[in-house]
Amino acid sequence: MLCRLLGHKWSAWQRQRSWDGSHDFLFRHCTRQGCLATEKKAADSP
Repeated sequence: MLCRLLGHKWSAWQRQRSWDGSHDFLFRHCTRQGCLATEKKAADSP
């Protein structure tokens, strides 16, 4: 649901926070695989 909530603001958010590209990866993963996959990946990441 995190992805869904931030969906319309995510591009601006990740643009400010994308210091290592990980957020850009999560954003692309979100749009390609869906919110659940993105949240699972984010939860597995440190």
